[in-house]
Amino acid sequence: MESSAVGPEPSPGRDRHGVSRSDGPDAPVHVSLDRNRRPSPWKNGGGTTWEVARSPTDGDIADFDWRVSTALIERDGPFSTFPGIDRLIVAVGERGFDLTVDGVEHQVDRLRPFDFSGDRPTSCRLTGGPARDVNVMTRRGVFTATIEVLSLDGEPSATIPSAHESLVFVVTGRFTVGGAGVSTIDLGPLDAAIVKGYARIVVNGTGTALLIRLHPIAEIPARGLPGASGTTHPFTRDASIDANGALKSD
Repeated sequence: MESSAVGPEPSPGRDRHGVSRSDGPDAPVHVSLDRNRRPSPWKNGGGTTWEVARSPTDGDIADFDWRVSTALIERDGPFSTFPGIDRLIVAVGERGFDLTVDGVEHQVDRLRPFDFSGDRPTSCRLTGGPARDVNVMTRRGVFTATIEVLSLDGEPSATIPSAHESLVFVVTGRFTVGGAGVSTIDLGPLDAAIVKGYARIVVNGTGTALLIRLHPIAEIPARGLPGASGTTHPFTRDASIDANGALKSD
C-alpha cells in the first residue's frame, strides 16, 4: 500500500525526509517538520504517505532497520506486506479505523497503538471517512519500538528516558523539546524531534504527542525498557500494564 519511491535530492541542510541537519549529522536532536516532507502516493491510490525518519538514511528505502512515517488513508484497501518487519500503527486523526490481519478484524481506536506483523495479509476499512495514522516499522530481531502517548497541559513536563533513538511526534497542540546541551526546539502539529545517542531530554507544552523509542535488540537490558514520566496509555510490544498503569515484562 505504501509507496517505496525515493524523492529527488534533498535541499541543502536537509535529508530526504525534510529532517533539519543544520547542526550537523552528529547533533543530538534533529527536526522533521511536516511542511518539509515530500508526499508519496500509495501504489493502489488509496492514500498518501510522508516519511518522517528512518535508519539508516542512505541506501535503498527497503533496507531500513527502522522507519517512521505518517499517512492519510483515503479509502478501504490492502496494506503492502513487509516480510521480516514488525509494525506499530496509531490513529492520530479525528477517528480510528478497522484492520483485518490474517482474516481477523481489529478495531484501531484513536491514540491506541496496535501492533501486527508486516508478513501477514492486512487490509484497512475506514469507519467514518479518511483517517490519519503514524506507522512505526522495525526489522525483526534487529530493533524493537515502544510508543507512549504524552498528554500535557503545560505542567508537569515529561522527562524522556534514554534510548538509542527517540522521536517526539506532535499530534495536537504545541511542544518544546530541550535538555542539557540541547537547544530548545519548537514543534507544532505533525512535526517531530528525533533524539539521537541516548540524550536525555525534557518535553513541555500543551496537547498530545507520541513518544516513539527505538532500541537495538542487543542493547535491551534484562529488566526491560523504562517508562517515561508524565505519560498516559503506555504501550510496548513485549510488555503488559499492571494495575498501577506501569509497564511490566511478560
